[in-house]
Amino acid sequence: MISRYTPKEDLPEVLTPQEIADYMGVTRLTVYRLIQIPNDKGGIPFFSVGVSKHSSKRVVKKDFLRWLEKQTERGVMHA
Repeated sequence: MISRYTPKEDLPEVLTPQEIADYMGVTRLTVYRLIQIPNDKGGIPFFSVGVSKHSSKRVVKKDFLRWLEKQTERGVMHA
């Protein structure tokens, strides 16, 4: 189980929105809102699994950690 206390190296290589929410201590809805923001505007980079409009979202760990580091450096969270 992932929590705020999970070491970065123990995170899976591909994260679900729920895993990101658990790690950040926010709701899954907050993560989906962050995913909807374009990458160039500070959103979390993601990829879709599936072809329907309800396809699952996934985030590569290195992209998430890079995004998180940028937010920490700027002292900003968008949600």
